[in-house]
Amino acid sequence: MMFCEKAGELVLTEAMKKKFILVKKLRGHVITSISNSAVKLATQIFTGKVMWKCCFDEVLVPVVALAAQCTEGVQFNWAHYLCGEFLPNFCKA
Repeated sequence: MMFCEKAGELVLTEAMKKKFILVKKLRGHVITSISNSAVKLATQIFTGKVMWKCCFDEVLVPVVALAAQCTEGVQFNWAHYLCGEFLPNFCKA
């Protein structure tokens, strides 16, 4: 079993970089570089309280995109969201 690269993740990365002025580091994007304060706070909450395995100050772009949607008032069915994130990336080797 292995995870394959998700189609469109590069497009999302470029869009989030432009929208929130993200700075890339070795393990992810620096949370403190997020230009929108509400998105920065939501990202810090996600990484600190929900996603325990993330680095303290660096995060992947999909987490920033999710935080941005939550701060804009988008509500999620989390089970459906997680299935949508993980199942398309799952390939049988």
